[in-house]
Amino acid sequence: MDFVKLAKKIAKLLKGGEKNSLKAVMIKGKGVGYYYNLATMSFIPIPRSSEMYYLPIKPDEKGNLYIFAPYTFNQGVVLLIPEEEIEIIGFN
Repeated sequence: MDFVKLAKKIAKLLKGGEKNSLKAVMIKGKGVGYYYNLATMSFIPIPRSSEMYYLPIKPDEKGNLYIFAPYTFNQGVVLLIPEEEIEIIGFN
């Protein structure tokens, strides 16, 4: 799966004001966490209080969820985040 193309498509839809059918989520806790970015295959800092979106993709073999986070330059990233760290906010 090409996660870079997926992230760009999702960022465009969210920015364009289209109806949002993705569940909004936040990472539990305070401060910054480091999560695996599928595009760069490295860990990046993510503020835990940021609004992100759950992607309805089957969790990986470790039980991590695929989460889309708006990032820099009107793009976004697809992150792997442990399910127990995710708090579901709901639909916007």
